[in-house]
Amino acid sequence: MKVALVWPFGFETNSMVPLSLAYLKSNLASTGHEIRLFDFSLRERSDFGEFKSFLESFVPDVVGVSSLSSTFLHAIEILEFVKTLSPGTITVMGGAHASVYPDKTMDCPHLDYLLMGEGEKSFGDFLNALEAKALERSSIPGLVYRENGRLVKTPIALLADLDSLKYPDYDFIDLEGYIKRGYRYIAKGRNAPILLTRGCPYSCEYCSASLINGRKVRCHSIEYSINWVKHLYFERGFRHINIIDDNFTFNIEFAKEFCRRVIALELKGLSFGTPNGIRVERTDGELFSLMRGAGWKRLVIAPESGSQKTLQLMKKKMDLEKIPGKVREIQASGLKAHGFFMIGYPGETLEDIKLTEKFIARCAFDSITITNFQPLAGTPVYNRLAAAGEIPDTLLPESYALGARAYTPETLRNFNFSAFIVKMHLLQALRKPDYVIYILQNFTVRQILQKVFSNIARVFGVSKSSRRSERMPSKMQ
Repeated sequence: MKVALVWPFGFETNSMVPLSLAYLKSNLASTGHEIRLFDFSLRERSDFGEFKSFLESFVPDVVGVSSLSSTFLHAIEILEFVKTLSPGTITVMGGAHASVYPDKTMDCPHLDYLLMGEGEKSFGDFLNALEAKALERSSIPGLVYRENGRLVKTPIALLADLDSLKYPDYDFIDLEGYIKRGYRYIAKGRNAPILLTRGCPYSCEYCSASLINGRKVRCHSIEYSINWVKHLYFERGFRHINIIDDNFTFNIEFAKEFCRRVIALELKGLSFGTPNGIRVERTDGELFSLMRGAGWKRLVIAPESGSQKTLQLMKKKMDLEKIPGKVREIQASGLKAHGFFMIGYPGETLEDIKLTEKFIARCAFDSITITNFQPLAGTPVYNRLAAAGEIPDTLLPESYALGARAYTPETLRNFNFSAFIVKMHLLQALRKPDYVIYILQNFTVRQILQKVFSNIARVFGVSKSSRRSERMPSKMQ
């Protein structure tokens, strides 16, 4: 089979690479299928002329598109273009949006199949069955398809043995090209992302992680993990590795042993980051010291809010009173502490925002991120808002990087979010002058200017929302 994998335009290249497609490629390498990638985001434009030439020269049997909610509109444009050019080409979609919102996604008439969950094995099974002309659709885990006018969804099968996977093919996704275009993700310079664990046991209503990877946290073996590190260090020349797991420290002993083994390697110049954050409840002083010794410089933690009431609304089970002590413990180990916060959650009030401001000052974080809450399709909070008529069932998020909002709660209609964000960053720079150095080291000048000007424009009401939810094609509504 000739298979074209497509990464839509709109993924933020400074913080995301198509790692999922790199996994697909490496784990399909032995099947005999010919796999090629067309990456709109790396090109930084939506060029269908170039895409047309790609399709006409390759003539794929199958086109697979990955999508987040933020790139879904472009993903369905890609599907329509493929079917218009070649109606017989089989189309399939995967990714977070498709996995958590399959019914609405399958409203797209140009989409033949959808794969939910982890696709490294199931996509290969799907292709093999197509090639053999023996597709027993009900036997493919996570497959969604139409049958007799109704949707059929087969159960997702999560990988029990993560070590059965091959390392992602970084060359296939042109990781070096991403780095040249500013891929950092809270890291200085050239770095590579890895995943050592999958799954999330928590029930935060704004997040889709457990819906995609399940609630059980699964880990690679320590041996596999260390060999991956050595591969990136010795064979690919990387000196910074970002572990982009959601729950790297959930199994504390796994995290500690990983750090001990890294320390024992004595790899000069190697550093690590966990930019998706760690749950501080699953940490202790020994782990912080080991992470410092293994090459961590900064730890990201995500209280999300300084209001316990808001956390209860989010169903984020966290005791805020424990956070300041944990921040001091992190800093005492020689690490910097980065706090991640989200504002504008349904039911949040001005008083809750003020509590967040006070909490940030109380914790004395070394650096902060403040982002706008945006409901993601398929998450519990999205479903609740849609059912109550507070958002359209076609709502898609705005740009996180540029500080746009797709949703504002009634309780904060008159609140100037951008002014608050600008103020908080200025206060952070006054409290921690080296915060400015951190910003300059971890973001390109272009990224900094985009964020600054977009937020300042919104402070004064100059910038307008693109109202993406109202641009959803009528046939998808």
